[in-house]
Parts: sequence; C-alpha cells; structure tokens
Amino acid sequence: MPKIFIQAPATAYGAEARLTIAAELTRLGMTCEKLADTDKVRNGVWVVFQDVPTGNFFSGGGIAASPPTIIIVYALKGGLDDASREMFITESAAIIGRHDRIGAGTTRLFTTIHEIDEHSWGMDGKTVSLAGLRAA
Repeated sequence: MPKIFIQAPATAYGAEARLTIAAELTRLGMTCEKLADTDKVRNGVWVVFQDVPTGNFFSGGGIAASPPTIIIVYALKGGLDDASREMFITESAAIIGRHDRIGAGTTRLFTTIHEIDEHSWGMDGKTVSLAGLRAA
C-alpha cells in the first residue's frame, strides 16, 4: 500500500495530467507490491503532488536551470523485490514521461524508494500487515 509523493514545479502537471498519473501510479504500486486488487487496498494507496516553487530547486550550489520531478515512494518492507523496484522505477518514468519530457534535456526525474517495517507503518491508529494487504 505505497504512499507516493511527487515533488515538481507547480506548473509541471495540470489537473487532468495529475489525475491520470495518480491512477496509473496507483495501479503500478499495487502491481509491484503484489497487493490485492480491492477497493479497500486501492483506497489506501496515496499519490500526493507537492508543488515546489522553481526557485527552491538547487543543483551544484545554485538555482537549478531545469527543476526536476522527484518521486519519493514509501512501501512496506518485503513488498518489493529487486525486479519490482526496477519495474516501478522504469514504469513510473514512462508514466511521467507521457506528460513531460523526461531525459530530453528539459526535465530530469529522480525516484527513491523507502521501505518501512510493518511495525513502523500505521493507518487509522493500527499497524498494517503486508500479508493482510495481499490477501484482502
């Protein structure tokens, strides 16, 4: 049940693009973690766009000429193996790339995946279980 944060310049993605990106990243995250395809699990996947003013991106000690898009993923430890991490990184770049010119010299994309122990992941005041999310 990943939580996905997309940091990008405020003007990078319009409302329609955000809706499409969120839906596609939700499906991708569920597939990569091998989660049950149920409304309950799907509704637990969050995609959050964080608008960053362009003057807040720095590279090499100065203001970045071309601010990147940054994807930060939090997932339950054990939910991803090497192949599914690579799949998420590759496929999320393709998803973003349909709405931006990733790697074309105008926009860069950075993706990080943080895996959190089940006992450190809470939802509605309770810890969550990867096995339970896969069986839901």
